[in-house]
Amino acid sequence: MEKVIKKRNFKQKNKRLLLDVYFNKSDFTVISKAIYDDMLLLNPAMKKNLLIIEKSDPIFFSALGLFHKDTPQKIVDNFYTLVNNNIFNKNFSEFFKILNLYNLQKTSFNELKTLDKYFDNYNKLKIIK
Repeated sequence: MEKVIKKRNFKQKNKRLLLDVYFNKSDFTVISKAIYDDMLLLNPAMKKNLLIIEKSDPIFFSALGLFHKDTPQKIVDNFYTLVNNNIFNKNFSEFFKILNLYNLQKTSFNELKTLDKYFDNYNKLKIIK
């Protein structure tokens, strides 16, 4: 890995990572699409100086909502009815835009397997350092 990457720079703020690439202080970074989109809103010229190498599949969630196991089934069913017929998404679409979200959707644990595999691989790579 050291033959390809000269120096690894781990920072807390994703916006700083993107700015380092933009100002040629770093060669490469990995950031979320939301961070990239936000930074383009602030400085559209960034798009001309940055090259997206690869986009990952949209497996990440910005938030997860969970029900307690003892939540009455009627409440759970009513919630899913709102989500499944898009009433909730339609009523809150402006709010979603402000938060840079797309919508609310029901997801099963089976659909999270790709994300789980991603984090397993990430943890293996962290050990390699």
